[in-house]
Amino acid sequence: MMKELSNALLRSVKLESSRKHEQDFGRAIVAQRIAKQRPGGSTSGEATSDLHKATESGDIEVKLPLENGADIAAPDDQGWTPLHLASRHGHTSIVCLLLQRKAEINSTDNRDCTSLHLASQYGRSEEARLLLEHGAEVDTQNVRGETALICAAQEGHELTVRYLLLHGPSLDIQGIATITALSWASCRGYEKVVEALLKHAAKLDLQDYNGGTALTRAVDTKQEKISCLLIKHGADPNIQYRDGYFALYRAAQYGLNDTILMLLETGADPNLQNGDGQTPLMSAARSGRDATITLLLKYNARLDIKDNEGFTAATWAARMGHPNRSLLSEKDAAFSDLLRRIEELQIQAYLEHERKPKKTSSVLRNLREQRSETTKTMGEA
Repeated sequence: MMKELSNALLRSVKLESSRKHEQDFGRAIVAQRIAKQRPGGSTSGEATSDLHKATESGDIEVKLPLENGADIAAPDDQGWTPLHLASRHGHTSIVCLLLQRKAEINSTDNRDCTSLHLASQYGRSEEARLLLEHGAEVDTQNVRGETALICAAQEGHELTVRYLLLHGPSLDIQGIATITALSWASCRGYEKVVEALLKHAAKLDLQDYNGGTALTRAVDTKQEKISCLLIKHGADPNIQYRDGYFALYRAAQYGLNDTILMLLETGADPNLQNGDGQTPLMSAARSGRDATITLLLKYNARLDIKDNEGFTAATWAARMGHPNRSLLSEKDAAFSDLLRRIEELQIQAYLEHERKPKKTSSVLRNLREQRSETTKTMGEA
């Protein structure tokens, strides 16, 4: 046992030694190249190129290009300065060095991103903190209209979001996509980020280009815990997308019963209709959500509402193959039974048709007509 442990330890030491040797060798190559650029054999352009490479890789020899006249503000072909690169890749000591050398903290790349944008997007919380403490502008917007806060919220970088919030960013900037940091975090399921934004009083009901809010986006992506959190903080339960869809309709479609209960308890209208005239009860009926149907009926969802096609929830349940007795009046139940019997006869006729096509053709035609007429009558009842 001791021998095996000793051998394992020896292998570990050798592996670590090998890694250190490779790192030292790589750094030596960089240092050797940079040494050739000392006064008498260097150009500022070459030094600048080496500075970009060193900041991107996190090389400890980054001081040498600076001493050889490298331009600390020079951008690469993407518009990234050394500070952009060090911030993006999380090289804290290099960020510190560049800030000490007075690197331009708010310079932007080809997409109008600052170093703070990149640190925030990639979750480099320590780099973001340093940039903020050295005066980085917190609400600069990139070419997509996104701030550093939006970039961090999109990716769920909680600690970075919290650092940004300490410096008073606008929580309600929407960018080109008109989606706020809160909506991004909500629809992507970043609960801790949502909590942090709500604690700093992010507006709940700002609508995006499609009329969506943080709540409707969260329900659309089935983020039930976040949906309930937003409702608890006062999100409007009846706001509709431009096409008329709304949180309760989608929640009924997906069977998100915890969300549905909280929506109904906080004033959601169980009989609100979307652009097609459909109610949450119809949504649940179409999807075969029996428990949701029971819940909606308990909160006075109406059975008699018809959509733009003239169909009730009961009709939709039958049409989609999810019959539910609780949706049916006595007359509806009779129609539903008739429709089911016609469908059974159709199946038998199809099977018989394979053996005697001529004899059963008229039977099939009559059954199709009966089914169509029955469905129509159910919709008109």
